[in-house]
Amino acid sequence: MPELPETTSQPISDDRLTVEARDSSNDRSGLPTGRLRRASTRVKRSPWLMAGLFVAPYLILMITWAISNPPGAAPDEPSHLVKSLGMAHFDVGSKYIGTSGATCPASEGQCGHSIFVRRRGDSLRRVVQIPARLSPAGLTCEAFRPDVSAACLSNAPPPGHGTLTATTALGSYPPVLYVPIGLAAISMPTPVDAFLAARVVCALMSA
Repeated sequence: MPELPETTSQPISDDRLTVEARDSSNDRSGLPTGRLRRASTRVKRSPWLMAGLFVAPYLILMITWAISNPPGAAPDEPSHLVKSLGMAHFDVGSKYIGTSGATCPASEGQCGHSIFVRRRGDSLRRVVQIPARLSPAGLTCEAFRPDVSAACLSNAPPPGHGTLTATTALGSYPPVLYVPIGLAAISMPTPVDAFLAARVVCALMSA
């Protein structure tokens, strides 16, 4: 009977142990576990990155509009500012007593409709107290006048001290969102600065 060759056990080198340990740290895909963890972290963070890429252009556009558009030029912006300044000290306003001119010549075709709209608008008006230095009353010199530039606007605060009574046509608008806008606006020294602060806060809230 032939003799079997004698087998000898050889020590396993440190390099081979390192390779085996490295192989054992791989998963079935052949990728190192550590690399998979880093890739998984990047995947988890990607929704925030996508959200940032979606919000950033809109925010940049809004802030660019806020600093480039003349103050008071947006629709009903003076009324928005008055309501915001009132809500800065939680003044929702009292009922408006009076008329904004709810009359029209008999020759006008839609006279009845015009009076109805004006009377309805008067019923939604509210009277609030705002700082006299922030009154937007004088910032409408170019409103509805396409031949007049915004150079007619003045950044100087209006004359007067303390508070004054102002009317807003937005009495029916939900007041809560106007609180942070008003807190930013009421801290400004002039109406122009108040418009800018209100726009920037509104842009941040919208984003």
